[in-house]
This record gives sequence, structure tokens and C-alpha cells, in this order.
Amino acid sequence: MHRILYAILISATVVMLYGYYQYFISGVNDLDGRKRIASLLGQYNAYGEYLAIAICGTIILFSSKSKLKKRYFIYPIFISLLISLFLSLNRGSWIAIFLSLLLGAFLFRKHINVKWVVCGIIIISIAFSGLIISRFSELSESGKFHSKNTFFGRMEHWGNALPLIIARPLRGYGTGTSYLVMGEYGNKIMAMHNDYLLLFLESGVIALLFYLTFLLRNLLYFIRYRSNIPELNFAVFTCCTYLLIISVVQNILNNVTVFPMYLCIVASGIKLNMLYIENRDSRRIHLKS
Repeated sequence: MHRILYAILISATVVMLYGYYQYFISGVNDLDGRKRIASLLGQYNAYGEYLAIAICGTIILFSSKSKLKKRYFIYPIFISLLISLFLSLNRGSWIAIFLSLLLGAFLFRKHINVKWVVCGIIIISIAFSGLIISRFSELSESGKFHSKNTFFGRMEHWGNALPLIIARPLRGYGTGTSYLVMGEYGNKIMAMHNDYLLLFLESGVIALLFYLTFLLRNLLYFIRYRSNIPELNFAVFTCCTYLLIISVVQNILNNVTVFPMYLCIVASGIKLNMLYIENRDSRRIHLKS
């Protein structure tokens, strides 16, 4: 399981290096002239999502009680992940990871050192305060082609999608048809920027309920077993919560890089908990015998 997490960490290093090249050397800008990093992901928002999930995977490695903790090269990569996340200018990921960490700190408060989580959030917020304030101040500005407050544009798009969803709630319009359907009937060809509405539109309410059940079961698993390996379960819980929140404003489900990373981290977390439970039970049997 640790090999999977190290693979994510090593691949993230390559992705971040190319991201730094874009930011500092090639000078790639978005439509409004801002320096934005898409790196190898090819999309600005996807890069932020990739980094947020990689951060959760790195926290899992920090929680290891083995000699893995002595491999100090994890620390500079973790710091680089944080820097890259803020340079990505991905407001949605900032908000989602912040809320996930706060909720995790509250639910795991009896099992982890909450003050380190809170202090970490405060220090990082202060360190990047200028960038954060600048980015959120753009919400009241207008770019060359659109308002920089992209959330209102997405809400309008969601409103256009709702009548189409209501018209075919059970089986939807078919997988991968959202652009075609919204372009023909919603009068605007644009990504849905909401996994739940996307799944509802394309596959119907049953598929949506199954997907929500899957996500919530993962989340509840790590709450249920939070006392087993608290730091690890806190990290995976944060990852699960992040995905639930960011899916409200982004499309993660059809991203062939980010969503499999989420699955790998959840699977690693479940496997490590299973190994912990097996070892604990075997010790109990040994003591009884």
C-alpha cells in the first residue's frame, strides 16, 4: 500500500516541476492574463484537484509508524505541493480542502492533535495571504470575455440543466451526452462543473444515488474506524470530504487522472485499516492462548 502512495508522490514531483516551468519560465496565462498552471493535467482546475488529493496521500505517509518517517524527502515534496496548490489559483480546491481539514479536526479531535492542524492552517493562510486575498478580490471584477466570478455562471448553467433533468429523471440522456444536450436544449455548450448534476443528467437518479452511496460509505468507514490509526484515517477522511465538496463545482468523476488517485488513496486507507484490525485481533488471540 505504501508503494502506491509513493508512486503518487513521485509522479506528483514530475507534475509539479513542469508546473513550475509553466509559471516561472514559459509564462502560460489564461484568457484574463493571469498566470495559471495546468501542468501535465491540461486543465487549471484539474491541476488543483490533483495537488489536493496528493496532499492527502502525503499526510498518510506522515502517519506511518514505521521507518518511513525517517525518509525526510517527503517533507520538501509536501511543502512543494502546498506551494503549487496556491500557485494554481484554484479557489474551489482552497475552500474544499480548508473545510475538509476543519471538519476532520472536529470529528477526530479526541484522536489527533488538533492544535497542529489549526496552527498549520493559520501559518499557511498567513504565508499565502496576499495571493489568497488577490484571488478572492477578483470575484467582483470582470475579465475580457466573462465575469471572473465563475460561480454565478455555473449556477446559471445548472439552472438551465434542471428542466432537462426533470424531463428524463430515471435514465437520463446517456453517458457523455451532456455537452450535446446542453448545447441543443440549454443553449450553451459548457462543462457541467457539478458531478452530481452531470450524473443525474446523463445517467438518471438511480446512478446518482448509487454514486452518492459509494462516496458516503467511504467517508463513514474512516469515521467509524478513526480510533484505529487516527492520523491515517484523518487524512483519508479529508480526501473523501474534499471530493464530496469539490464535486459540487467541478467534474472529477470523468477525470482519468484525479478520480483514480482518489480511489487509490481510499483503497490504501481501507487496506491499512484491515491489516491493523487483523494484527490487533491476532495479538488478542495470542494473549488469550
